[in-house]
Amino acid sequence: MTGPAVTVPAGDHAQGRANVTSVADDALARAVWQAELDELLRGVAHALSNRVATISAAAYMASGGEALDPAMVAALSAESERLETLLGDLRLLPAPLEPGAEPLLLDELARHALALHRHHLPLRDVPVIIDADATAQPAYGNPARVLHLLLLVLTAARAVAMARRRRHESVPPMITCSVSGDAQRTLLVAQVAGASDVSAPEQALRVVHAIDVFARALGGTASIDAAHGAVQLALPTLSAARATRTA
Repeated sequence: MTGPAVTVPAGDHAQGRANVTSVADDALARAVWQAELDELLRGVAHALSNRVATISAAAYMASGGEALDPAMVAALSAESERLETLLGDLRLLPAPLEPGAEPLLLDELARHALALHRHHLPLRDVPVIIDADATAQPAYGNPARVLHLLLLVLTAARAVAMARRRRHESVPPMITCSVSGDAQRTLLVAQVAGASDVSAPEQALRVVHAIDVFARALGGTASIDAAHGAVQLALPTLSAARATRTA
C-alpha cells in the first residue's frame, strides 16, 4: 500500500542532506577522538605500570627488613612526582563537566597538550617546538575542549612527520607549532619541517576533518595544507567573542 504523493520543497531536500551530512561528520569526528583517547589511555596505562613497578620493588625490599639506600629513596620520590603528573594528565582527558568558555593562551595550552601527547606511543618520538608571537591575542573557548583539539592537531602533524620519516629515514622530522593571529582569530599552525615532498597521509586528513567539526562548535575552523604539511587551527579571539556577545 502506498500513501498519497507528497511534494517536498527543494530547500527542504537541501536542508535534509545538510542535516545528514552534519550527523555523519559528527559521528566520524567522535570516532576519531575515541581512537585518540584510546591511544592516550594505553600510553598512560603503560606509564602507570612503570611507576607501580618501581614502587612495588621498594615496598618488597622494605617488607623484608632491608633498609632503603638513598638512591632508592630518591627514586621513590621521583616516581611519586611522575605519578602525580600522570594523575594530572588523566584529569585533562575527560570531557568537561562545565561548558563555560574563558580566555586562553594557546601557546601555554599547547605545552600542556604536548606533555600529555607524550603518552601517544606510536607518535611521541617526533620532536615538537612551540613558538608564540607575543602580540597574539588570547583565544576564547572551553579549556578542555580546546586542549582536545590541540591533542588532535599534534596527532595530525606527527602523522605527517612519520610519513616523512618513512620516506627520508636520515632526516629527523621536526614540528614547529606557531601561535599568531589578528583581532578576530588566534591561529596555531603546526608545520612539519621539510614535508613539502610528502603527501599528507589519510590518517592526518581524517584527523583534521574531525578537528574542523569540533572547532566549528567553538566558532573556529581547522585545515591542512596537504602539500606543505601544515595543520592550522583557528579560534575566535577574546575581543571577537566580546564583540559578538554585545552585537
